[in-house]
Amino acid sequence: MVRKETLVAGAGLAVLLGGALYFFSPYATRIKEGGGAPDLDLPLLSDSKRVRVAHMRGMPLLLFFFRSDERWSEGQLSQLQATYQDYGPMGLRILGVAFDEDPSVTEKLVKKRKVTFPVATDPGGVVTRASYGTRHLPEAYLVGQSGRVAAVFSGPAAWRSSEVQEALVRALPAGVRRVK
Repeated sequence: MVRKETLVAGAGLAVLLGGALYFFSPYATRIKEGGGAPDLDLPLLSDSKRVRVAHMRGMPLLLFFFRSDERWSEGQLSQLQATYQDYGPMGLRILGVAFDEDPSVTEKLVKKRKVTFPVATDPGGVVTRASYGTRHLPEAYLVGQSGRVAAVFSGPAAWRSSEVQEALVRALPAGVRRVK
């Protein structure tokens, strides 16, 4: 016969294991599809100006959180730049948010990849993690015109894939929607 202590210990272990799996899951973001996108107020890499997510409402926004020293950063930024060239004229805004401690590292990568969309800095991701719960990079949020999250991308995304392209098209204003 199973003792009560064994059952309690087993249940406690199951809860602990479930919590650990959630914490380390790439989908353990605090912000989900359909939820509101929290505001961020961060300095831009290019100058001393600041950017606020709340001021970008009204057009779709793709927020991309990254660190320059990760092996996937160059490819992700190149794909996002191509996406920006295709969908920027139709109203898609992209804001990169670099978690690098040293902004010069970010600047070097942005210049190398010829990134033309704005990139903000959040050393260590302190501000972003507090608002979005971001634990794993890269992470991205497609925010619709209303400020609601239309899609969450956790981990390196295939930005040029048909699935992602369709999500981007759905987020565009109805009068400019077209498939690339």
